[in-house]
This record gives sequence, structure tokens and C-alpha cells, in this order.
Amino acid sequence: MPFRRNVGQQQHRRVQEQEATISQLKSTSTNREATISQLKSTEAKQETTGAEQQKEIKALAATVKQQASQIQKVSAQLEMSKSAPQTVLNSQ
Repeated sequence: MPFRRNVGQQQHRRVQEQEATISQLKSTSTNREATISQLKSTEAKQETTGAEQQKEIKALAATVKQQASQIQKVSAQLEMSKSAPQTVLNSQ
């Protein structure tokens, strides 16, 4: 009978080890699922941020174009005023 008791104890230990392994795997799986959820949330936030940044970039580009146009107009006016004949009054 000691042999059967020893075999039974070994099987019981194996079952306990397997249950511990299963518990660890479940915990690992739960942690991975939480990590995946966090990564998906981060990805969604980054996509939103990226879209907002694209809008801001387009607005800034439009502003730069408008300012460049204004600079060209002022430069042209400046050139015209430089080339216009100036009369000097001689006071005697």
C-alpha cells in the first residue's frame, strides 16, 4: 500500500503544479489583454492627435502663403516708390 499512497501523492502534486501553471497562464493572459487594451487606447489617442496636427499644419501653411503674398505686395509697393521720380524743392 505504501506504493499506491506514494503514487497518489505524486499525482496530487502534479495536479497542484498543473493548477498553479494554469493560474499563472491565466494571469499572464489577463495582463496581456490589459496591455493590448491600453495600446489600442493609446493608438486611438495618437490617431486623433495626428489628425488635429494635420489640420493645424494646413492652417499654418495657409497663413504662411497669405503672409508671403502680403510681403510680395509690400515689396512691389516699395520698389514702385523707390523708382518714382522725386521732385526737390529749391527754396531761395
